[in-house]
Amino acid sequence: MDKLPWSEVKELADTYSYLNTGQKVRHMHNSPDCTGRSNSMIVERRHDGAISIHCFRCGCTGYYGSKTTLKSTQNGGSVGTYVEGERTKYSQPEDCTTELNDWPSAARIFVNKAGLTKDEVETNGISWSGSLGRVVIPCGVEGDSVASFQTRKILKTDEKPKYLTYRNKNMPYVIDTTTNSDTLVLVEDALSAIRVGRILPALALLGVKLRSDHMRYIQYKNYKDFIVFLDDDNYLVKKAQLSIKKQLDKVGTCRIIHSDGRDPKEHSHEDLKRILL
Repeated sequence: MDKLPWSEVKELADTYSYLNTGQKVRHMHNSPDCTGRSNSMIVERRHDGAISIHCFRCGCTGYYGSKTTLKSTQNGGSVGTYVEGERTKYSQPEDCTTELNDWPSAARIFVNKAGLTKDEVETNGISWSGSLGRVVIPCGVEGDSVASFQTRKILKTDEKPKYLTYRNKNMPYVIDTTTNSDTLVLVEDALSAIRVGRILPALALLGVKLRSDHMRYIQYKNYKDFIVFLDDDNYLVKKAQLSIKKQLDKVGTCRIIHSDGRDPKEHSHEDLKRILL
């Protein structure tokens, strides 16, 4: 998760110093590296008195407050966090379960619409957290710890953004159940990567930004053929697709799939094969 420049963090903390505990506001992230809408950044007064900043479009974060270590908290069903210096680490809730029978019907319907099998849910550690009221999707495992994960909004009473991404470390999230393919497909979310990964190697951007760790992975694996397959439902995502293509054209050949507002997990398996192959 990229850090905001300290000057920007300080300016936002000063601007919103009036916030009370638990209060949050939306802010325009006016950055050339962010393709977010005007309300993509959330500034919040935490229960420890600090100001936390998160842009749910590009993933940039900021923190202004005490640098002392704090114990993990789960205030109001939020993801447990603790602060170590200026770095925030995230841990998955302890009540996560991959047993679909224990999920509410709305969550089961969500994974069914995404076209995932029961085995894929269990193999990829996709779970339901009752404390969060969200589906939890691990996105990269390092040793015994989860490097990053997403939570997906399910309940209508959930006022948070559809997806929230928590990173302890920037690690490429790649699904590859194929053999010896020279083509890499870049998608937005983890579930789309799982669906595409049945056909071709897929890298989940967890957003619409091609990070430096993605590029290192691409260069290490020596990929030369790329497909960008994002949910191009608005101008900003289409602009991001062009930016990604421009970067990848420097190391190989890249094409964009225009999906008319549908991401890969919303297509049938046969449609994906027809589109990708």
